[in-house]
Amino acid sequence: MENLKESAELAAGKLDPKAEVVVICKMLKARRKELGLNQKQFAELLGVKPEYISRIEAGKVDLQLSTLIRLSRGLKLQLVISPVEGV
Repeated sequence: MENLKESAELAAGKLDPKAEVVVICKMLKARRKELGLNQKQFAELLGVKPEYISRIEAGKVDLQLSTLIRLSRGLKLQLVISPVEGV
């Protein structure tokens, strides 16, 4: 239930940037698991070290946009930037 609340707050723009990073990292981890990939398999797919995936999922890396795009493609996700409703 916490993930749904965090996702809603993220979509509504109600989180501070650091909290948004944590939520996004949790979402990436959940998607990796949903696809049945462990960190080593996902790292191999992207051509990075498993430790890097671990640090990303823990929210310890400030991702560059290019890295987020690579992660999204590897997880078969589409990045979408849209206006916040009510603004």
